[in-house]
Amino acid sequence: MDVITAKQKQMNKRYWKIICHFVKEWFTLPKSLITVSIFVSVYILLQFPISSYFILGALSIGVIAEIVMLFKVRKQRKVKEENNEKLFLLEDMIGSTKNGYTGLVFINLFNIVSTSRLDFSDSGFFWQLVFSGTITLLIILFNVVNYVLPEKAQELLEETHPEYKLVKKL
Repeated sequence: MDVITAKQKQMNKRYWKIICHFVKEWFTLPKSLITVSIFVSVYILLQFPISSYFILGALSIGVIAEIVMLFKVRKQRKVKEENNEKLFLLEDMIGSTKNGYTGLVFINLFNIVSTSRLDFSDSGFFWQLVFSGTITLLIILFNVVNYVLPEKAQELLEETHPEYKLVKKL
């Protein structure tokens, strides 16, 4: 059990390095323009008095998207288990990260915004920048975890586990 726990810790650390790598890619030149445009759009949106409704609507859409993705991942995992396919630890981590964690972040933000009845247009310049930056980072993290990592999963698994190619060919 100690060996398994140590391997899981090692893979968990590797997995978070992979996530950080893909998040850092968002700050390279082509994608940095998208990042800046998201940040500026959120900042401009915060200037309106009814911005909290837009944010609550966007958070609701994010939670619904997360729930849909969660059901898809669970269905794919059940099919693999029924077919007695081998599950690799990295593959399992990719699936478990999409297990609603980003949705929980969105739900918590939804709760904070709705209970505090924040009026973002009255908050100061500094707080609008902080809110814009936080929302931008959450959007990037949501995109990386739900779309980029699953697309790159095959490639990452083949790089990490050479035997993964053999299992997929069988």
